[in-house]
Amino acid sequence: MDADQDGLLDRAEFISGMKKAVANDREGILQRLSVMVDAWMDICDTDGNGLIDEDEFQTMYIKSLGASPEDLKVAFAKLDTDGDGTLGREEIRRATEEYDTSEDPKAPGNWLFGAL
Repeated sequence: MDADQDGLLDRAEFISGMKKAVANDREGILQRLSVMVDAWMDICDTDGNGLIDEDEFQTMYIKSLGASPEDLKVAFAKLDTDGDGTLGREEIRRATEEYDTSEDPKAPGNWLFGAL
């Protein structure tokens, strides 16, 4: 992805690289993202019930990204596409796929890391 070979990956290089990777090997990229989702779920799911509730979601992103609770409340509601008050693996997988591949600025997956 480091197009200018400067040893750094800027935003434009990342976006370009992801688009090329998805175009060339969408299934492979999604498989690798699935591994990341499983790790993310293992870290966030502190009560071990296989679901991420709003408190677990907030704890993860407040501690790791310093995100605001207000922004995370909005993000959680957008990601909870079935409205059951939790995020399951499929919702997180879909959000991760949207975040990394969607051209739709209104896709729920764009809220995966809160308001950016």
